[in-house]
Amino acid sequence: MSFFVKVNRKVAEHLKLNNSRFKTQDDCFLLWGTDLKAFGSIHEAYAIARRIGGIILDPTENRKEQDGETCRRLPLPEDEQFRMPSDNTQEEKK
Repeated sequence: MSFFVKVNRKVAEHLKLNNSRFKTQDDCFLLWGTDLKAFGSIHEAYAIARRIGGIILDPTENRKEQDGETCRRLPLPEDEQFRMPSDNTQEEKK
């Protein structure tokens, strides 16, 4: 099954894909599932997504993000290197 991953700018820049992947209206990026190989085995996609603060999307969900029909909020990355400045303010509010 093919899948996609919605990630923040830091992840896309880390992978050097920020100029070659679709950018969403909320300044996030839609990666191909195979792009996660840079972080480990594709069989661990959900664990990798948690670590980098991404969301796994099926093709229909991906299309809705591209079209602007949906705009799902990303979870807080477990790995601090992928946290955005806005993530830090979210964490302070808890």
